[in-house]
Amino acid sequence: MKSQDVHSVRYAFLHFDGVILENILTPITHAVVTKLGGKYTSEIEYNVFARSQVHAAKFIKDTLRLKESVDEIIAYYYKEREEFEKSYTPKVNPGVLEFLSLLQNKGIQCICYGGAPKEYFSKHIGSLSSFLGDSDYIQTKEFRPGVKELAFDRFGLQPKEALFIDEAALVGETCKQYGIPFIGISLPYHYSHQTAQMKLLGIKIIISSLVEINEAFFDTKLKCIDEETFWNY
Repeated sequence: MKSQDVHSVRYAFLHFDGVILENILTPITHAVVTKLGGKYTSEIEYNVFARSQVHAAKFIKDTLRLKESVDEIIAYYYKEREEFEKSYTPKVNPGVLEFLSLLQNKGIQCICYGGAPKEYFSKHIGSLSSFLGDSDYIQTKEFRPGVKELAFDRFGLQPKEALFIDEAALVGETCKQYGIPFIGISLPYHYSHQTAQMKLLGIKIIISSLVEINEAFFDTKLKCIDEETFWNY
C-alpha cells in the first residue's frame, strides 16, 4: 500500500451470493412464493433477504396463510434451490476481479459472507481466492444480517474501518444504523424490490455492478469515510 493510500477502511465485507456471484436467491424465492400461490411483494422480499430462515419462512407462511409448517416451507425452499442449481451455474459478476485487485492495492482485507455453507463458496470462488486472506468466507446463517457480528464482534472494528457491499436493503439499513459505510448493488430482475427499498431507506450509493467502482470513484468514497461524512446526506 502506498503512503498516499493511507485510509480508515481496513476490511471490505462483500456478500458472496450477489456481489461476487450472480444473485440466485431472488429467482428462487420468487419461484417459491408464486408456486405456493402467493404474490411476490416488496414486504415478502424485505422479510426474506438477509433474514433468518425461520423468520423468512414464518413470514411467508403467515402472509400467504399456508397450512404448511415453517419447517416444511424451509424444506420446500431447499428443494427449489436444488432444482435451480441443477440447471444453472451462477457466474462471477462483472468487475469482480478488478475490484478485488483494487482492494488489494489499497491494503484493504476482503471478506466474503453469506447464508450459504462454506462448500458453496469453495465450489465457486476459483482463482479469486488469491485475493482473500485466511478468513475468506464467513457463513452468517445463524446471525442475520450479520453486520454487527462481523464488523464489531468478530473483527473488533470501528464503524469507519469497515465497508459493506450487498444487494439486500436490510444490510444497508443496518449499516446506516451503526454508521458503517455501505454500497448497495441493484439486481437485474424486473420483480426485485431491493433498489426501491434502499432508496426509501435513504441509501444513496447504489450501483448496478462493481464495474462502476473505479479508483477515482473509490478514492472519493474512502475520503468521505475518513472524514466521517459518508452518511451526511
